Amino acid sequence: MMVDLTRDVDLEEEIRDEAYKAAPHELVSAIVALRVFGNVISDDLKSFFARCITGYKYTKHMDIDKSCKNCLIELLNSKVIDVDRMDYLIRDSYVTGFDTVAIDYIRLLKSIYVEEDRGEYKICFDKSAVSVIENVVYAHDAERKWIQNHPVVLYEAYLLENIMRRLIEEVFQTENLPIESLLKEGVKVERLGRARLIGDSDIRYLMKNLQDDNFVDEFYCRKQRKHPLWKTEAEFQAIFQGEEKRLEFIEKELSELKKCLTSLGLPFIINRQALNAVLEETKKIEQSINSADNEERKRLEVTLQANQTHIKWIKVFEKFAEQNNEKLDFEFLILYVDQFNSGFRKQEFENLEIIFPELRKPCKFREVTNVLKADKSKGEKFFYIFYNRKKARETLSIAGLIDSLLTLSTNASVEGRLV
Repeated sequence: MMVDLTRDVDLEEEIRDEAYKAAPHELVSAIVALRVFGNVISDDLKSFFARCITGYKYTKHMDIDKSCKNCLIELLNSKVIDVDRMDYLIRDSYVTGFDTVAIDYIRLLKSIYVEEDRGEYKICFDKSAVSVIENVVYAHDAERKWIQNHPVVLYEAYLLENIMRRLIEEVFQTENLPIESLLKEGVKVERLGRARLIGDSDIRYLMKNLQDDNFVDEFYCRKQRKHPLWKTEAEFQAIFQGEEKRLEFIEKELSELKKCLTSLGLPFIINRQALNAVLEETKKIEQSINSADNEERKRLEVTLQANQTHIKWIKVFEKFAEQNNEKLDFEFLILYVDQFNSGFRKQEFENLEIIFPELRKPCKFREVTNVLKADKSKGEKFFYIFYNRKKARETLSIAGLIDSLLTLSTNASVEGRLV
């Protein structure tokens, strides 16, 4: 759609390039903006306008004009330092009350240079901006680690994602929210007449009118909300310290369980419904396996063994719920999270160019600061386990669950499944 609106053939090739992918909301923003303001943007600037929003730089048929435009695109949308990042870091710090570090954006803006290097123009920063750039990374790291990856934020995002999926299917009867619903002309919707300029208040109204939706009930009713067994990645790492191999196996088995439940049309919630569904599926396989031909029998045997393993893992949670039946229900939600890695590890940050007037050429950021020593996380992901608390502020010991998970991993090791 964006290519059609910009009529830029090169842009289509650049979008297909696997090296960079614009965020979906940026693509939608560009499409909406082009449809709303396209009549006041000259045809030769529509592609540049869309690129500034999405971050797609010019890579085909390069000349001085495109090289200069790439500098402006980088200032507006990049993985390193851009206007968008400055805006949301300062805004989110104010709105959330999470005060991290001060960002002297005025000094940063004053330090920006456009330098020519062998016929190509690129963004550089004056030496006075080094401390500000470091503060930007610190602030971004803190926001990602303590706000974006906060279990309550992740839980609400999970609820909203599932609510939005049902809303789109039932209200708009499509797989994706129609772009027309974001525009002034809107789109016809049964029961509502016309959905136009849709925003948060519209979503809340539609949410409240969904019938028999557990996700909506959890979102609005504090008593029905789930709570995390651990509250930070640091606590997760402390709990499984020294158990990296078994933790890797636990993550693998839970991921396989998620695939199984998804194939059965269920969310990744470990409860009685999930257990009964896997048991029923296992029973069907056992009944079919004897009458199947050799090839089909082998496939069924593999699925049967996997299901039997899934049942063992579900029953670990069932036993934990039974042992704490006065404190919690047999209902556990598991959310996977990408493990935190510092922005100082980004190659784009390392390659930022800093200008020292007394030197003949700019220096790489990694060459002038010693903060780029952040280690990569031990694993790619970690997970939160959420439970339904029966009483407010009820204390709960998770030692029994952790021991059971590790024991099951140990048994798997004895059986030869844990390498």
